[in-house]
Amino acid sequence: MGTLLAAYNEFEQRLEMTAGYGTKQPAIRDFIRSRIVDEFSLDDIRSATPVSDPLIKKVLRELRAGGAIEVVQRGRYARYRRLHTNF
Repeated sequence: MGTLLAAYNEFEQRLEMTAGYGTKQPAIRDFIRSRIVDEFSLDDIRSATPVSDPLIKKVLRELRAGGAIEVVQRGRYARYRRLHTNF
């Protein structure tokens, strides 16, 4: 029952992310902010949000410039680390 409830809650969150116009950048930021683990990859964001790769990379660049995240591993399998959640 707990697994079903968790899946339903995740489904509701994903629907909320796609509900309105202009909510794609905040959806990426919310995903990064709400992760339990500080490290994440581009593939993690892809699977959680219905957003294009160029927009994901744009938001990641903005967050890096603002000091909210840092690159842990570069290249094809790049990984990022969240430094704080005030963004």
